[in-house]
Amino acid sequence: MKKLFYLLIILLFANCGNRSNHSKNQQKMPFSFQFDLTKPTKIYELPPILKEISGLGFNDQNELACIQDEDGFVFFYNLEKAEISDKVLFRKAGDYEGVEFVDDLVYVLKSNGTIYEIENLGKDNQKITDYDTGLKKDNDAEGLCYDKKNNCLLIACKENAGFNGEEIKNQKSVFAFDLATKELVKNPALIITDDEIYDFIKQQDLKNLAFDFNKKIRFKPSGIAVKDGFYYIIASIGNMMLIVNNNSEIQHIVAIPKDILPKPEGIAFDKNGLLFLASEGEKGNGVICVFE
Repeated sequence: MKKLFYLLIILLFANCGNRSNHSKNQQKMPFSFQFDLTKPTKIYELPPILKEISGLGFNDQNELACIQDEDGFVFFYNLEKAEISDKVLFRKAGDYEGVEFVDDLVYVLKSNGTIYEIENLGKDNQKITDYDTGLKKDNDAEGLCYDKKNNCLLIACKENAGFNGEEIKNQKSVFAFDLATKELVKNPALIITDDEIYDFIKQQDLKNLAFDFNKKIRFKPSGIAVKDGFYYIIASIGNMMLIVNNNSEIQHIVAIPKDILPKPEGIAFDKNGLLFLASEGEKGNGVICVFE
């Protein structure tokens, strides 16, 4: 009986240990940055018409679309042939900064905050609806992405962080455009302060970022994308990528090499999780870089 009693005790503790290990494995894993931005696996040199490329997006067929900040076209870029396969006019010339697909609809963001919803893109019955978000020209809306989990479009502002003309300095805001109500949520979905960026960079000793610690931090968002519940925000001024969680807590900051992407403006992930970054051309043509 004693032997049986001790055997039961041993089995009980063994099972407790197994449950503890299983519980530990179920805990949420910390963020891990998976890309080496110094080593793109593919670089596409774009034609002159896309020198001012400003936004990227993928549709359900994994086709890459581009927008540029001068002409009112949505461009489709064939990655296999490395050429523009199609372009569709949706508006007259303007400062367009982002393009995103949601089911059968296409959304384009203008720098003044206006969102254009395009039905039946490129067809005879193409229909466009304009939405005034309440953002202003001084917000300089530059980044657009679809947050499927929250059924909204996210808009990253390059300049003023306030809504409807309110001036807020020393932070950057990302606003949510609710696709159910077709209205902008007035309180920012994400807030990133200059001090938080500075402290994180200093703590991590990130000396390769493109600014001087003795000068004002120059982080001005130019694009945004979401992957696995984290938000990837790139900056053409500051040449960096900043990743935050849904509580606006910085998870990672990494420099974007100026010799590869001198002015990063567009960011998107394809259905396989590959990272696509686009840069305007400075001395040459614009480029799209792919990272595995």
